[in-house]
Amino acid sequence: MHMTWSGWLSEWATYTESYDDIGLALRVVANMIRCSRPGNDYVYGSHIFSFYDWVYEAGPHWGLITGEGKPHATYYAFRMAIRALQGAKPTFQAAADSPDLLAIATKDPDGKINLLVLNWSETVTYNVNADLSGLLSDGTGEIRQFSADARDEVVGQTTLTDAASDFAVPHYSVVLVTYDRVG
Repeated sequence: MHMTWSGWLSEWATYTESYDDIGLALRVVANMIRCSRPGNDYVYGSHIFSFYDWVYEAGPHWGLITGEGKPHATYYAFRMAIRALQGAKPTFQAAADSPDLLAIATKDPDGKINLLVLNWSETVTYNVNADLSGLLSDGTGEIRQFSADARDEVVGQTTLTDAASDFAVPHYSVVLVTYDRVG
């Protein structure tokens, strides 16, 4: 039996791990992708626990941002995923050839296509050939990356020709490619 569920997700994430950890950052993005997939099982809103550092009986815990306003690593991964997922955008299932990769595509109101790809592998960089047929045939894509080396930073460009685009997804990272139509 398959049950469907949709709704608001309250206080997800953790109070037992550091938000300055790349692994937690990737898990947060993975949950955002899973909860945004098209179909009957989705989350239409949520609160992350905890946005700011906080103190509990066991001592201080880290949120996405310190009390002084300095972002932890997970903040940047969260911010990058929000670029693709926020705002009730139409979503499209994205298939990957490797179990290390998790992906989703969305469409902005202005027609731009966002492809968010997470790479779980701690050692393998994947060269992706994205097929966006049905969404966009030609254009350019700005590549943003979250990893140990980049915090939601633009790291390159890709060209979309005949609905296909090539780019790398480094090990243990998240890449967001935002495609804009040519002309």
